[in-house]
Amino acid sequence: MSRDIVPTKRDPFFKDPFFSSTWDEFEKMRQDMMVKSKEFWGNMDQDFANFDDEIRKTHSDMDRQMMPSMPQLPRWAIPEDLKPKWSPMLTSATHDEVLKVKEGQDKFEVTVDVSQFKPEELKVTTNNNVLSIEGKHEEAKSDPNNSSSVMRQFSRKWTLPEDCQANEVVSNLSSDGILLVTAPRKAALSQDATKSIK
Repeated sequence: MSRDIVPTKRDPFFKDPFFSSTWDEFEKMRQDMMVKSKEFWGNMDQDFANFDDEIRKTHSDMDRQMMPSMPQLPRWAIPEDLKPKWSPMLTSATHDEVLKVKEGQDKFEVTVDVSQFKPEELKVTTNNNVLSIEGKHEEAKSDPNNSSSVMRQFSRKWTLPEDCQANEVVSNLSSDGILLVTAPRKAALSQDATKSIK
């Protein structure tokens, strides 16, 4: 049986209490990325301590050496006021949208960065026991001299654990583009039913 799940629109990810259960994990991920970034720039300072040697290198050599070690940060990990300064380090459009997949005792949960998509460009469905999240963005620009188009899309699928009920899956979308899709496990559903009977 196929079912479309419409995301509930919510406030920004780090301001909406609904997402509070994942704040600590994301804060730790953000801090780890910031440490890596500081290490990168610390290494840059050391490399340029002997500037005369560095100036002799060609631009292509420098690009080749720096690109693999340059950290790529997702948009959600950068504070809003720093995004303009850190734009070279933001993840490119080819980044992996999936931030986290968590299989807990009470739920199966997927967190996806969909900040480059409008809510109407997203599709969350369940078909049998398969959860599918898709996003597709198309944009065309034209003027008298030229025209261009941009297309961005992704599609991810997960087989839900056997004790998850596909018809109970819910999705919530923060205003800053973090999609949280939750499938409660049967044990958690039966505990909720028991609590409501008491």
